[in-house]
Amino acid sequence: MVICRRLVCPSEEDSDTTSESSTDEGGSYALVHQEERVQATPARQSKRPSTTLHTMVSGGGRPRAGSLLMLTTRTDLQEAVALMEGTITLEDDEWIAENVRLAAEDQQEEEPPKKESLLDTLEKKRLLPILLSGSLLLGASCMLSLQRSLVGEILNATYARVFALVATFWYVVALGFMGFVAFIDPGQVDDYTFESGESPKRSHKSWQYDRPLRRFDHYCRWVANGIALRNHREFMAMLISFVVIAVAGSIVDVILAYKCTTVQDWVSFVVLLVHLFYQLGFAYYVIPIFRLHVGFVSRNELANEWKHDKHYIVHSDITGEPVWVGDLSAEEFDEFFDTFEYDPTRNEFDEGCPNNCFAFWCTPRCRKGQLGEF
Repeated sequence: MVICRRLVCPSEEDSDTTSESSTDEGGSYALVHQEERVQATPARQSKRPSTTLHTMVSGGGRPRAGSLLMLTTRTDLQEAVALMEGTITLEDDEWIAENVRLAAEDQQEEEPPKKESLLDTLEKKRLLPILLSGSLLLGASCMLSLQRSLVGEILNATYARVFALVATFWYVVALGFMGFVAFIDPGQVDDYTFESGESPKRSHKSWQYDRPLRRFDHYCRWVANGIALRNHREFMAMLISFVVIAVAGSIVDVILAYKCTTVQDWVSFVVLLVHLFYQLGFAYYVIPIFRLHVGFVSRNELANEWKHDKHYIVHSDITGEPVWVGDLSAEEFDEFFDTFEYDPTRNEFDEGCPNNCFAFWCTPRCRKGQLGEF
């Protein structure tokens, strides 16, 4: 059935994509199911189904439980994004607030108030960066004290020194990149561009800054800063160091804990076991975020574009033609949520994985006049 509805661009960065997919105001939209044509009353302004809204309003009307371990469906990816950005609304975009309000009004049954998680509470108090850096420092102290000592006892002092140097290197790298990502300006547009009134492609107005951020990716609650042009590479380097620390630390813990059981050093065994559980928990959360961003980089897709469904389609079961997911009704959007397909032809910046990775890592980002349009 074709539903006629009124589509209003939710934001400036969405206007180009929306204009490609929509017809004249009040026109018809070819949805996935097409059985008969009816005349419908245009929907209220600014209401368009999107991954952003489905994240914030009860998963689009039906509960979803994503898997951070599998990370194979869009729901799984949504879970990783929520872990990265949080589930409380910090954005100040008016269209998001309006859509949340309208979606809440449309719910037939009242739902109990959502309970905030511990992470949400810590995020509101801006304590997550302290928690993350503090846990890294505690982990480093364990590696450089107990584990170094055990390596020296099992092997020799030379191996212990090498172990300490390698561990120190990765923890310094991780904390260094984390500090850089947290405290640097992510890349606000310059005064001339801002005063001209024309925002560069891929820029976005974040609630943290007065001017739009060039090549905006997402807000990361773990560093309490936006990730954009000037700190996106360092953010990826931080994730790489986190993964190395989590995986290598877990392997070392298992080996040393086994050696402790053979000599019946139960005190060291318990400490190593606690550290192992911490490392496994750390890996459980950081690896999905890392995998998520590896996919984004390989497609030259920004997390902000993923949340707004700019490059995703479904195929009509009637015509077989691709349909942009922004043109679906809310019910169809929810039904086909996990079957959305990435369409590289909708992403003008996707030039294939090798070129995308080269552009991400090698394009100068701090030179004068860099708008982040790559």
